Amino acid sequence: MPIQKIHNVSKLKTIRKFSRNLLLTSMFSLPMVGQTATPVSLGGVLTVNTEIYGEQQSTKIESLSNGNNLIYWYSSYDSEAKKPGLFAQLFSPDGLKIGTEISLNAEDGQVVALEDGGFLLVRLTRIENHYHGAATTFAIQRFNDAGGLIGTESKFNFSEGNSIPINHINSFDLERLSNNKVLISIDADQVYQKAINIGDVLTAEEPILVGGDQHHYTDYKSKVITLPNGDYVIAWVKQDNHSNGYSTFAQIYDVNSTPKGDILTIGSPASAGPYNLSIAALKGGGFVLTKPNDEGNTVAHLYTNEGASRGSEIIIPDASPVHSIFNSKVAAFQDGRFIVLWTFGINHEPEKLYGQVYNPNGTKSGETFLISHEQWFPEISQINHNHFIVAADSMNSNGFMHDNDVVAQLYKLDAQPANKLIATTPTRSIFVGNTFEIPLSIEGSNIYGVDTVLSMNGTQVAQFSDGLYGEFLPSYERLTIPVNVTGERWESALSLKSPYKEKTGKGHYGTASLIATNPGTVTVTVQSQFTDENGQYIYQSQDNYTVTVLESVLISGSVASLAPDGDFSNFTITINGEIVKINPDGSFSIQAGIGEATLTFSAPGYLSKEQNITLSPNQANVDLGEIDLVAGDSNGNDKIDIGDLTKLLGAYRTTSTDPNYSIGVDFNRDNKVDLQDLTLLGKNFGKQAQ
Repeated sequence: MPIQKIHNVSKLKTIRKFSRNLLLTSMFSLPMVGQTATPVSLGGVLTVNTEIYGEQQSTKIESLSNGNNLIYWYSSYDSEAKKPGLFAQLFSPDGLKIGTEISLNAEDGQVVALEDGGFLLVRLTRIENHYHGAATTFAIQRFNDAGGLIGTESKFNFSEGNSIPINHINSFDLERLSNNKVLISIDADQVYQKAINIGDVLTAEEPILVGGDQHHYTDYKSKVITLPNGDYVIAWVKQDNHSNGYSTFAQIYDVNSTPKGDILTIGSPASAGPYNLSIAALKGGGFVLTKPNDEGNTVAHLYTNEGASRGSEIIIPDASPVHSIFNSKVAAFQDGRFIVLWTFGINHEPEKLYGQVYNPNGTKSGETFLISHEQWFPEISQINHNHFIVAADSMNSNGFMHDNDVVAQLYKLDAQPANKLIATTPTRSIFVGNTFEIPLSIEGSNIYGVDTVLSMNGTQVAQFSDGLYGEFLPSYERLTIPVNVTGERWESALSLKSPYKEKTGKGHYGTASLIATNPGTVTVTVQSQFTDENGQYIYQSQDNYTVTVLESVLISGSVASLAPDGDFSNFTITINGEIVKINPDGSFSIQAGIGEATLTFSAPGYLSKEQNITLSPNQANVDLGEIDLVAGDSNGNDKIDIGDLTKLLGAYRTTSTDPNYSIGVDFNRDNKVDLQDLTLLGKNFGKQAQ
């Protein structure tokens, strides 16, 4: 909970707030600005809060799973409750306010989004409700997607009933994991993690010590983020009691909280405290972390999903010396790039909030841009592919943070195609014996090399049989590793060659061919990574696709007798709504899954027919033989009546060379309309389709 400050309310603030709110409906309806490498502000500064008394500060943004964003903050005075409180405002994906300001019914806490579009508010409760008292209990309140309360608070005491007692909690961070649990990273005597199971009733799992026993360190501060592949990362800063330096570490975990690899040491120790630590998961895979370095600069470090360092540290522009940097924030964009925000001030000048966008490989994308002269503690959220919003605490004209507002600005981003590789599995049923394909489409920017591996958990259900490359990286511009196919793996790799340049856009990367061998379900795992022309990874992904192979029965037959002239162009056969191919000789065959199968037959001059078949496991193939349809329906209304007779009479005694000839009443297809056709119509007169 932020430290309380003196109230200083003025009429001038009310007037200033009214003028800012006039921007609410206009700043989001400005004409689009042309493509630019550096983000461009759209409109002016928007005041987020409605409450005008006291301080509005400690701004945070949480992106909800339904596409909305929740900006929430601490107010030193709630004019209705007559005490401090947390407030929030919902914003739509278009950046417009949704409803009115919401009270979160608490004085402090953090928010984490849930899968259903709602969110949790998690807060610490302290002994005797004293700010400096020991805190060991978390109170958790659930909210719906409109900000309404769901049920009552759940409380979990971390010092009791656990194998690892935690006697004092200083701070914490929250993240929703890929399995929909909420993870709390806890800063206490050491760093811990604890998972909360989300259900009708919230339950807490046992705490886990992070990073091993490190009691010679103090002043912990941790952050947690989820990677695109489902793993998560906990990063933390701690002070060495001997050197007083601050070191930064990180540990990657799988979704079951099992460590993956060794603890990462991020850069070198720094003399600055832990409050400039920020971390974000990159959309193309891996993560970026910002921190102070030992020279007093703020720097960024890039890592892969596996924890491998990607290049040297990146010095953030204008971010030195560190005593002039009040805080920094890193966030990822959907196209794989990331942005760093920081507040900079020196020589008693007004503080300035800056931003810089970076490419996935850490190079600058555009120029450093000034956001504001009087904003601290920035937060950022990409509200759609081409726009993001920056929210921050404002300062008054004297540079002090009392009597301040929560403000936001909308920016346009020259969004690049997001790096991704997508496998497309068949939409039609796959039966034993079928050969089927999985096309691989690629999209992104600045792509120079691609490595993609498909694998299966066994070959009992299906096997890889062949593969080929597409032309996203053109064959005459690339170095090619031949596709390597074994039963359960499909391996590929391509790279462009000099003098050809990186590719941006989308296209066909390749196609994997498979054979269905037995009934069952198999998981196809697609692992892919892209590099830029410097060999730096700009995208890493692992996605699972499910393929189901069905037991089948071969159903065959022929409609040759219905068209002696061999013209089947207007014949239609379906099975369970799917069109069946008719061969030139009138034969057909189709594989059908076990269960009920409905076949339909229609042809010019005949009543349509529907036939139901029940197919059982281990059943022999079904031969329907010659299909017999009822002749006489010349107008295709599935009944034989006076309308058909009238049409036949109009063509009676004609041949195929006569203008009045109609194949629709030439029921026996002998190229003439005569007594035989009249007889067939008479025999079936009054009948209609089943």
